[in-house]
Amino acid sequence: MAKEKHKLAYITGGSSGIGLAIARRLVQQGIGVYLFGRDPHKLESAVTQLRKEWEGTFASGAKNDTGLPQNSSASKEMPPPIYQHPLDVSDPQQVYACIPSCLAESGTPDILINCAGIARPGYFEELAPEIFERTIKTNLLGTIHMTRAVFPSMAQQGSGRIINVSSLAGLVGVFGYTAYGASKFGVIGFSETLRAEARRYGITVQVLCPPDTDTPQLAEENQYKPPETRRIAGNARLLSPDQVARRVIAKLSSSSFYIFADTESALIYHLHRLFPRLVERIMDWQIKDVQKTKQAIPSKEK
Repeated sequence: MAKEKHKLAYITGGSSGIGLAIARRLVQQGIGVYLFGRDPHKLESAVTQLRKEWEGTFASGAKNDTGLPQNSSASKEMPPPIYQHPLDVSDPQQVYACIPSCLAESGTPDILINCAGIARPGYFEELAPEIFERTIKTNLLGTIHMTRAVFPSMAQQGSGRIINVSSLAGLVGVFGYTAYGASKFGVIGFSETLRAEARRYGITVQVLCPPDTDTPQLAEENQYKPPETRRIAGNARLLSPDQVARRVIAKLSSSSFYIFADTESALIYHLHRLFPRLVERIMDWQIKDVQKTKQAIPSKEK
């Protein structure tokens, strides 16, 4: 497939973590970005950081690890446009009021990356209904609202690429993630259906399914993980946001639906697809082992 030429990407959750790492990689390739996030101070900091990195990496001719030659055309051009706008994607009124003015300012994006997301693990019976509502509003409905706001513009121009961020926990049910899993399974279902409808407009739809990634969001959710969840998650390799971003950039000219950040994630997906009972038994064994340990601790203290 011929390499697509992209000029602008909209990125929700763009002020930190995977969203910011993807933005950094895009800017390094001369692609403009429009960052959206709930915290205006974090957004401002992210934009300042991206501009400084551009100046230090390209304008000075310093060595970089972007994969671009030092004498590439990108290093000779003006920095790509970097926009920002505070936005809570869980609020549809904000999304539908904000995006038209953003489109008027920047033009239609070639890429939309729905990266905004939250996670609050815990035992199902202990999670408040509000947690389910907030998680689904942000992760699933936020993705849907943002896509609906941008989609008509992409359809009118007859091209575009939408990358919705799900998770390995959107492919495999993980203990402790009933709220998060419900939202991320939903993102995959939405993306798969949208993919079929978007083809007639020349729009490609993909879904990114990263494993645990070293982000501020992961640090937050680690405070609430049940021990069973920690045991299951402890078997997987922790990735950096940049490792995930590199994989996304590598797939910007691909028609593949799933984007996996590493071979281990792809293997887990295929194992679960082909041998679901095997994966279930492995996780059940780990869960039972943790629960036996928890039961044994009080008896030892007596």
